[in-house]
Amino acid sequence: MEEEELAALRLELKTSRVHSDSAKTSVILLQKQLDMITQEKDHLEERLSTMLNRAEEAEEKRSAAEEEMRLAIERAGKAHEEASIARKEKLEADKVAAERLSAQESAERRCEAMARERDELREEIEILQMAEEDTVFRVKSLDKQLEVRDKEMEGLLGTQAKS
Repeated sequence: MEEEELAALRLELKTSRVHSDSAKTSVILLQKQLDMITQEKDHLEERLSTMLNRAEEAEEKRSAAEEEMRLAIERAGKAHEEASIARKEKLEADKVAAERLSAQESAERRCEAMARERDELREEIEILQMAEEDTVFRVKSLDKQLEVRDKEMEGLLGTQAKS
């Protein structure tokens, strides 16, 4: 039996070696697969890290763009307000200028009216002065006539008193 046991043990040893070789081959294949998967995992992690960095950069750019847009909107709002204020100030200045022009035109019309009135008054004064001179001349003329009549009457009275 020893030989049978020995043959069985040899067969078992041979089978164990085949299984061992098969297991070693499987281990080597699995090790290679593990290495490939590890390399792929490392590569994917690098890609993931790169993508995350790009995503962070994109997020930072987006945040910066949003901030820039917010500031641009604020500046546009301020510019709009300033333009609105400038338009209002221009309208007010135009209104004041129109009022001043109207007042100036009114003052010019008053000056022209006063100049006409002055000229009319001068003419009236000249007419009154001529009438006064005429009246003074008439009064003097009438005074002379009266003196002449008075003398004539005195002469008549004096001749009547003598007669």
